[in-house]
Amino acid sequence: MNKYTKIFVSIIFVLTVSSTVFAGELVIKGSTTVLPIAQKAAEAYMAE
Repeated sequence: MNKYTKIFVSIIFVLTVSSTVFAGELVIKGSTTVLPIAQKAAEAYMAE
């Protein structure tokens, strides 16, 4: 697997696990949801 695939799979895993933890309502709103994920992906990319 290349690094982008690993990052993508990790993000999907975290989103899946976190959504089951919050058994209530899950609200996804554009940039407020995407920004933290993009920042973590960028940090992981820059660390390599």
